[in-house]
Amino acid sequence: LPPGDFDPKISPDGQWLASYRKRDNSLVVEIGGEIIVVGDFDLWVAPVSHPLQPAAESITLLNVDNQVIDMMPRWDQSGTRLAFWSVDFHGVADPADIVVVELALPADPLDPPVVVNRTDVTDGYFAEGRYWSETMPTWDPDPARPDGLLFSATGKLP
Repeated sequence: LPPGDFDPKISPDGQWLASYRKRDNSLVVEIGGEIIVVGDFDLWVAPVSHPLQPAAESITLLNVDNQVIDMMPRWDQSGTRLAFWSVDFHGVADPADIVVVELALPADPLDPPVVVNRTDVTDGYFAEGRYWSETMPTWDPDPARPDGLLFSATGKLP
């Protein structure tokens, strides 16, 4: 992978690669009175067999929003869904969540994959500023539980 791409994961059938890329330094936040350059990280998918893999011409970015960081993609058993960690800096009450995208993956590797559905599976807000911060998703490897999703969570109090 080129510099700026992180945490590559190959789909169960070996045909697709998911990763995330630092696209620029456009996301800047203030935390505890300090200005921090976080950067814009976006998830991408590309066919393993593409001759330009993983150049800009061969990847499909799944969500382009310079106020949302999408990281740590994990394929499900079917190879059609990705779970990942998403941090939303739009000023929402519960910024860190686990998101699942369902993909339509084309037979022709030169055609781009399409996001069919994007679901925030851990979105939750509690009164008085309490919320959960979820990270590090992984799918349950048990074939009897194809929808099983595990992740870390930490409670936050105001």
